[in-house]
Amino acid sequence: MFGPDNYLYVFLGDGGGNGARSAQDPKSLLGKILRIDINTLERYSIPPTNPFVTNSSYRPEIYALGLRNPWRGSFNDKGELWVGDVGDQKIEEVNFIKVLDVV
Repeated sequence: MFGPDNYLYVFLGDGGGNGARSAQDPKSLLGKILRIDINTLERYSIPPTNPFVTNSSYRPEIYALGLRNPWRGSFNDKGELWVGDVGDQKIEEVNFIKVLDVV
């Protein structure tokens, strides 16, 4: 979905099963929320304000990590992102992310 900052937010589950470790793996895109800029002549670019853009240990597309299966999200009028995260067996949660560079 597109956020109020005009970037594309992509929600990816961790792959389930043994893939659950992927959510904490900084080189994997699984179990993450990605934020990318598609308003470019390139295939896509990375917003300079993504939290790991300057850390070569992480994929720069990563905006949030450690998620099991983020399946739905929405922004409110303050630019706050609320994400439903489906648990593996018993626990479900709602995650809150403050998008800091809303235009």
